[in-house]
Formats: sequence, structure tokens, C-alpha cells
Amino acid sequence: MNRPGPSGGGGKSAPSGGNSKIMMSKTQLLSDYRSRLRGALRSAAENIQGLALAAKVPSDDSHKHLSQTARTAHYNTVRNELVNRATLIVKAAEELLTLNNDVKSFTILRDFKSVNEAIIQSESAFKQEINRGASSYDGMRLVNAGMSTDLDKELNDHFQRNY
Repeated sequence: MNRPGPSGGGGKSAPSGGNSKIMMSKTQLLSDYRSRLRGALRSAAENIQGLALAAKVPSDDSHKHLSQTARTAHYNTVRNELVNRATLIVKAAEELLTLNNDVKSFTILRDFKSVNEAIIQSESAFKQEINRGASSYDGMRLVNAGMSTDLDKELNDHFQRNY
């Protein structure tokens, strides 16, 4: 069975303590996050596969010829393996949640400048799109007003001639 390390992923974990994480460079942090993600996903996947294999009922009749004690021992062994694998899956999921929170805090606190730049860039693109839409609307409004005026002139000319 794969048992995750202290960071849950089996890879190298980030140093403990708040100040040591601040001292790490951005690339080191991203590398650490990547290895933690790989380790946690690998651990979860392998334990899910192991859980499915352990829960599989044997198709042959060899286990029916065993004594009651052997069957009980086999049952307890499989049961303990299932419990252990389920626990390891939960630990891997907890590591993924921790990693998610770490990445969120990294994005918000550490990379705040780029987030602001992205927001400003999106805002300016939105304003340009709004200006394009407003000018297009004004143009269509002028065209419609011209068509309406022409239509009114034609109707007035047509009805004035008939009456």
C-alpha cells in the first residue's frame, strides 16, 4: 500500500512554518505544489485501485474449501486492507484540500500584482467592448432614424397624392 508522507504526497514537502514559505522563491513553491499534487493524486489513484482489487470477490471456489478459521482470517485481512486504503484515500483528499488552500493563498497574497494587472487588462478590454457596442448602437440608431424619416416622407407623399 502506498502511504503518503507528511505532506500526503510522498514527494518533498514544503518546509513548515510561515516565514520559511515566504523565503522560498516562486519557482520553488510552484515546483513544490506540482510535486505535492502529483504525489497526492498518485496515492489516491493507487489506493482506489487497490481498494477495488481488495473488494473483488474471487471467482474460483478455492476459498470455499478453507476452514472456518482461515475464512475468518481472510475476511479480517481484506477488511483491514479496505479500511487502511480508505484511510489513505481520505488523507490524500485532505492533502489535496490543503494544497488547494495553499495555492489560493499563493495566488492571492504572493501574486497579487499579476492578479491586479489581469483585472485592469480585463477591465480595459471590457470598456473598449462597451465603447464599440455604444458606437455601433448609435450608428444603428441613426440608420433607423434615417429609414424612419424616409419612410415617413414616402407615406406622406403617397397619401397626399391620393387624397
